[in-house]
Amino acid sequence: MNYFMMSHRFDKTSLQDFGLVLTDGKIVSSDGIEWIPRGLYDFGWGPENGYCRYPIPDFPFLISLASQNVQSDDVFGAASVILEDYPSDLLAHLESIMKTGCDRKTRKHLCFLFKLDIPLNRTVKPEMPLEETKTEHSRWKKVTEYFNQKP
Repeated sequence: MNYFMMSHRFDKTSLQDFGLVLTDGKIVSSDGIEWIPRGLYDFGWGPENGYCRYPIPDFPFLISLASQNVQSDDVFGAASVILEDYPSDLLAHLESIMKTGCDRKTRKHLCFLFKLDIPLNRTVKPEMPLEETKTEHSRWKKVTEYFNQKP
């Protein structure tokens, strides 16, 4: 059961490319599942064209999809929604992993998927006070250090 469909290097653009149709104002697949359009994972050249199953799952479900060590639309789709909609939850989850520890393979997968090689403040908001921004950046920096450590 897929929760995300996305292009790869923009090889899909239309509903038909994804096997979807517009019916009664809703985008549906042949099995009647409703989908919503959304820009998905950015591999470096901009968000890929994609669709998310409606309703979009919550953070716990998304992080379980993203944590799987397979490269699929679900893994990258879940990661992109987490980065956009749940950056604070992601930070807390990664900090939790730092406390309990994880194996090298998981650390490497999460580092690649969430682009943790750069200590970027993913939780910053325009209305966030400067001190809170600095604190958040410090937290992300520690996460970056942990997930980039060598064995």
